[in-house]
Amino acid sequence: MNVEKQETINENGTYTTKKKITTTEEDGLINIRRIHGRRTESRERYFKGNAVSYHYQTNDPKVTKPALFIMSIVMLIAAAAMFVLAVLFHAMTILFFGVIFVIFGIVILISNVRAIHRVEKEIQDKEEQ
Repeated sequence: MNVEKQETINENGTYTTKKKITTTEEDGLINIRRIHGRRTESRERYFKGNAVSYHYQTNDPKVTKPALFIMSIVMLIAAAAMFVLAVLFHAMTILFFGVIFVIFGIVILISNVRAIHRVEKEIQDKEEQ
């Protein structure tokens, strides 16, 4: 198993982490949590074979803010489509899932905007000093 990890601190004080994990059959059985992270699998699973996994993580508002708004817009469009389908087919189940999508979209948007504003404030404080 070959792990290439690159951690950089950007000029505005944010961080970016890029990781590439390459496995081959010669590595034998590997716990899937080592490849995809601990939170992805609730039980022990093992993998043997060729695989390449990429991970990208950052707290840079220039990247996270557009991604957040795009994800929220997609969720709200899906919710609107579910509402239209619920009205057309008189399906309460689809309407229920549409309401769930709206609630999750709004909660995700509000909670992540607060985190992004916190990072932006830290960046502004560092620039003022």
